[in-house]
Amino acid sequence: MSKARTGSMLERGSDTWRLQVAADPDLVTGGRRRLSRTFHGTRGEAKEALQRMVVETGAGLWGGGTPRVEDLLDQFMATCIVAPTTRQDWESVVARHLKPALGHLPLWKLTARDCDELYARMAASGVGAWRVRYAHVVLHRAVAQAVRWGWLARNPVSVATRPPVPRSVIAPPSPEAIQALLAEAEVSDPQMACWLHVAVATGARRGEICALRWCDIDQVAKTVRIERSVSVTKSGGVFVKSTKTDRARLVSLTTQAIEALAETSEPNGLSRSDQRTAGA
Repeated sequence: MSKARTGSMLERGSDTWRLQVAADPDLVTGGRRRLSRTFHGTRGEAKEALQRMVVETGAGLWGGGTPRVEDLLDQFMATCIVAPTTRQDWESVVARHLKPALGHLPLWKLTARDCDELYARMAASGVGAWRVRYAHVVLHRAVAQAVRWGWLARNPVSVATRPPVPRSVIAPPSPEAIQALLAEAEVSDPQMACWLHVAVATGARRGEICALRWCDIDQVAKTVRIERSVSVTKSGGVFVKSTKTDRARLVSLTTQAIEALAETSEPNGLSRSDQRTAGA
């Protein structure tokens, strides 16, 4: 048996060799690992294969640790810090798509082709384009975290084909439709009409409109400060969070919105619903 500096080569028969390399300890269990493979060829070719194997093992490109893709996904979801709504979506993608398709694979065997085949199967089964893209995003971030943890030397998902998403076309209602809606709301529900006026004036998201407080509104300067949003998840219920961009913004209000706010507020600056909350 001839030995390389970090590997060994054992002749097992005519032009058949057993190549072995001492790898770094498993980063999950801490156990020592010795990787091996059978090679068919001449002694010189076997030596070259052993040298390649040593280099690839040192770079983490051959025979990585023992964790599977599902082990990574579990630990990634347990440690990542994301908004509750994002977590709910990520957990759904992990449970319904990533684990069933890729969870059994040893992490070091995950390839860009595995990813592309998963995306193709999801699309062929009728999964929406945004859902397929979401699977790519979650998997890419999880494997990127594995690289930062030292579980892998590179991220194979980075070279996978990013699932395309068709450009969405926004068709806002016409001015006539908005005026008709406001007129109907002013008759049936003046308080709702007030918030519709604010929504039309600011273009804010629904959650941002629902999270507004009277202290955010300056009726003299005709502005509103948007700095939070209301959201809801199945597990967490209703909660208040920062805006989608995590930034506050000051937006001008129309005269109609200011007049609607003035009519909705009581002399002490609170709406009836606010008064009920304050008195509770």
